[in-house]
Amino acid sequence: SVAARWWTAAPVRVDAEPPESLVCAQGAPCDPTWRTFWYPLDRDELSAFRFASMSPEARDAVLRAIVDRCRALGESGVVPVLVHVGANNMKKERDMYRFLLSKITVPYRLVLVEPNANLVPALSKEAASLDLGAAHAPLVVNVAICPDRGQKMTLYVPSPDNILADFRLHRWLATFGFIDPGVLSEVASLDYERTANSLKEFHRLPHVKQEYINELPVRCATPADLMADVGASARDVAFLAVDTEGFDAQLLAMFLGLQGFDPAVVQFEWAGHHSNDTTKVEALRDIAMALHARGYELRKEQENMIARIPDDVQGSYAAIARLLRGALSLCLIVGGAFVGMAEVPL
Repeated sequence: SVAARWWTAAPVRVDAEPPESLVCAQGAPCDPTWRTFWYPLDRDELSAFRFASMSPEARDAVLRAIVDRCRALGESGVVPVLVHVGANNMKKERDMYRFLLSKITVPYRLVLVEPNANLVPALSKEAASLDLGAAHAPLVVNVAICPDRGQKMTLYVPSPDNILADFRLHRWLATFGFIDPGVLSEVASLDYERTANSLKEFHRLPHVKQEYINELPVRCATPADLMADVGASARDVAFLAVDTEGFDAQLLAMFLGLQGFDPAVVQFEWAGHHSNDTTKVEALRDIAMALHARGYELRKEQENMIARIPDDVQGSYAAIARLLRGALSLCLIVGGAFVGMAEVPL
């Protein structure tokens, strides 16, 4: 196929040094190529592939950007919102969130969106383990982000029971506690083939029968509906993470369509689900360029892409927030003075 020829035209050595983490610098031209999103599909090559990682300084800059935006929003009288779409069971991100949230000094809300109802109990348990207190209790929302509210979608969820019944090794590992059967259902997707491929790639199933995957109806909400449901506006979002098993580009495009949406940091997956397919890679490239056009700097962090508003822009945002807060205070003072004058008898 044309796609296959394109991707194999200039193979990348998997034993080479990891590529530069920086993908698009703020204020510089941004034109990522197919190499930016390439990853090996062979299992052995993938296990040897060295993904790019950010430097400690770059990670600190990401943390600082989120904390500074939360403080700026808080100082302007807004409760900042951190949104994670496709939170799964949050086991991988729990420690990251615990550290990040400990640095935020203003009231905030953490919104965890997960369409797989089977994962909601585990997600709620992990969220509660953050021990953030009643004022900062995470909000778990069981919904899929879709273009139209009320649209019925089908989530394809692996059935651990049916898989273990057919595969002796997996059943033995689960019996003796070497694996948690629940992890099999974590690779759910809105695309049947993607779920089947994930079972083969991540759980080493040699084949996938139809009975290994259950169809789970899921409620849909648009990004605007999600914001309304949690009592926030797009302007309140300080951080957005998207991990939707290959649908990140489509969902991010919907969020970018919200008026006033400009989080300090946006995170999405660039590897693991597009299988070097030309159309899917171009969608990721378009999102990367759209974020850069809005002033973001983009860096790779393993399979994720991190888009961050640089410090100088963040400083301008904070300055505007302080200006608005000062203006509000002035209005209250002047308004109080007029009320006082009105009460003086003539």
